[in-house]
Amino acid sequence: MSYVLIVDDSALARMIVRRSLAAAGFADSAMREAPDGAAALAVVKQRPPQLIVADEHMPNMPGEELLAHLAISRELRVIPVIMCSSAVNEAMMARLSRLGARAVLKKPFSPAELHGALHGVLGRAA
Repeated sequence: MSYVLIVDDSALARMIVRRSLAAAGFADSAMREAPDGAAALAVVKQRPPQLIVADEHMPNMPGEELLAHLAISRELRVIPVIMCSSAVNEAMMARLSRLGARAVLKKPFSPAELHGALHGVLGRAA
């Protein structure tokens, strides 16, 4: 069974993403969480997810660095990644897109915004 990996150093933010994904049709059992990019990379290397929803600003390994690590692996670079940040600007969006982010959402985002990003990234709602 494939899963979605939610990566954020805030437990509250992970819960909000989890609820938004559930509203979009993902089963709760098909979600895993990681508190930072380093922990996420370890999880991904064991078993790649269907999708990653990650924060940009985290300790240990920020989202941008996680994207860079995924990009150098032929097997992992194909994983769709939706990045989230409260400090989104044009330069950041361009940089994250170059590294492989399929969508960038500004925090706080609504479940409808995440649903739209999921549709754009996965070609379906969930």
